[in-house]
This record gives sequence, C-alpha cells and structure tokens, in this order.
Amino acid sequence: SVVTAGCVLLTAHHQDDQAETLLLHLLRGAGPKGLAAMPERTTVEGVLLLRPLLDVSREALHEYARQHDLTWVEDPSNARTEYDRNFLRHEILPRMQTRWPAAGATLTRSARHQAEAALLLEELAEMDLANGGQTPISPAMPISPVMEDVACQHTKKLGSDPHFPLAVSRLLALNPPRRANLLRHWLHLRHAPTPSTAVLERIDRDVVRAAEDAQPLVSWAGVRLRRYRGALFLDDVLEEIDPSYCLEWWVDQPLTLPGGVLSAVHARGEGVAVRHLQAGSVEVRYRQGGESLQPVGRREHHRLKQLFQEAGVPPWERARVPLIYHHDTLIAVAGYWLCEGFQAGVDEPGVRFSWSRAIVPTGSFW
Repeated sequence: SVVTAGCVLLTAHHQDDQAETLLLHLLRGAGPKGLAAMPERTTVEGVLLLRPLLDVSREALHEYARQHDLTWVEDPSNARTEYDRNFLRHEILPRMQTRWPAAGATLTRSARHQAEAALLLEELAEMDLANGGQTPISPAMPISPVMEDVACQHTKKLGSDPHFPLAVSRLLALNPPRRANLLRHWLHLRHAPTPSTAVLERIDRDVVRAAEDAQPLVSWAGVRLRRYRGALFLDDVLEEIDPSYCLEWWVDQPLTLPGGVLSAVHARGEGVAVRHLQAGSVEVRYRQGGESLQPVGRREHHRLKQLFQEAGVPPWERARVPLIYHHDTLIAVAGYWLCEGFQAGVDEPGVRFSWSRAIVPTGSFW
C-alpha cells in the first residue's frame, strides 16, 4: 500500500460531498454519530486523514480549476443515478439549492452540530464505563504470577480496557437510552460491526434483561454477544475446535490458532524451566475432557473444568485455550496455569506460554 502508518493523507471531499453524506445517513435512520457525516480530521490505522475542503462548495472548486486551467479526471460512474449518492447529487441537491441556495452550507453546519452531540454522548458513555461499567469476574483462586498475561483477562483488574466484559448490573442501572448509548460505545471500542437498532433492542431484551440462569446469545455480522456471570462478552463466530487436534510446536515462533495466537516468552525465573524443553518443541492440544493438573502453589491435582470455573473462564472459551504437553505430560495451560514440578527456579532460564485471544477485527475505512 502507498499509504502506510505515519502518513498524512489529504482528500478533496467538499461541502457538497458532506451534504450528500449527511442526507444518505439521514435516510438510513442514523443517529448523531452517523449524521456527523465525514470528520475534518481523523486517524485510521495510523494514517492521519484530513479533509480541508469541507467548507468549500463543488461549484467554487470548479470555478477555481477553470480560472487556473487545471485538469481533472471525471469518473463516468458518477453520472449513474441508480446509485443513491449520485441520485442525491444530480436529482435532489440541485433542486434543494434552487429553493435554498445555502443548503450545502446549512447541511454541513448541521453535521458539525451532530458531531458535537456525538462527542458528548461518547464522553457520557466513557463516564458510565468508568463508573462500574466493567467489572472483573473474581476467581476463587489466584492465578500463578508466572503464567499471568493478557489472556488472563477474566481475572485481572478491568479498569476501562475495552476487551473486558461489560457489567450487566451497571447497564440495568441506566435508563434505556443511556443503556443503549453505553452498549454502542462498548461495542465500538471492541471494533464490533455497528449493530442496527433492531439488534440493540434484541441485546437489551434477550441478553441484558435475561433471567440469571439463562444462556442468551445474539449474533450479527460475524460476532456474538453472550452473558455469563453477570457480564456481557463479545467474540467472533469461529469454526469449531477439533478436540483431537495435536500439533508439534517449535516454541521459537508464534503459533496462530483458532481464536488467538500462542507465543513463548523467554524470561529468567518464570514459566517452564528450559531444561524440561531440551528438544525445543512441545505438543499443543485442546480439551478432550477429564484433564487434571496441579498448578504451581497448589497441593493437590484439580480437574481442569473446575479450575476454569473458579477462574471465571466462560464455557465457550474453554475449548479454545491451548494445552501444552511435553512427552504426553500436561505442563501448562497457556495463559493460565503452570504445572507443579516444571517451573523455572530463581534466575533459571524459563519459557512463559502466552495466549492472546483474538480481538474482533475492525472494518476497512478505505
């Protein structure tokens, strides 16, 4: 790509483009964020995107180009009125401007007002999110420090990190419009596809206000929203895991798996002692049922199912957590537990297995 992170990109979007965008979004039933149309300044994937001509009309640009003998390329498809934007451009806006000559400027001003309203709603949602909107699911047992990493998201302090679950109790404490605003904001932070009003209503009715013992699920555009232990979780719709999966992994390279990336971090005094990994490889497997282990710091073996329950790992994620085996012996549950007897001693070379769950991808802006 010619445009990469760190670049500044200026586009020639003008006042009439902004008016068209606002009208298109209005006809689609958009709220303040959509009616704000195109921002004058935004950052997309590390690229600073500027639109310095949003206050300049198409006619003014054409006149400037004619006066300075500039040439430009016309896209023939721009004349095809079967496209909504072109229909507005050729059939609707000219008639509006005949009746209201300042229509373009007025609509652009309205877009700015909507942008201000959207900013206020975003700040309100941030306040609601910080005020108990995200709540940790407290485990019944501590996670071993040597195995703690980003994958232990269910057990760490949540703060305002968008990858953590959203507390249902906080949502229910808000009135319906404010509740919907917080939901939209949290989903946006998670890079989820924007839900329609109908989907938001389903989430509120079928998930947020579901019975405590229910296991609700709402799906849209490749993502799923669930409720577990009083919190909302968002994940991708991924293929089912084959429990018989077994792969030899040379730990010097990250391993991409369904639902995340497995990597090995070398550190002294942490993780599995390197002396247990002389061959340089381990086996990666998934739960088949019946597994047990003795986590570092525990006196007894425990069923893996019980440990997942105590740690608050949602049921649908348990099947995707990689299990690390060496010579058919379970030595670690990536991102969660290290098995007793395999840990590195003080200042001894070790390998910590990190499990980074997949994050719902953002859509393209280009």
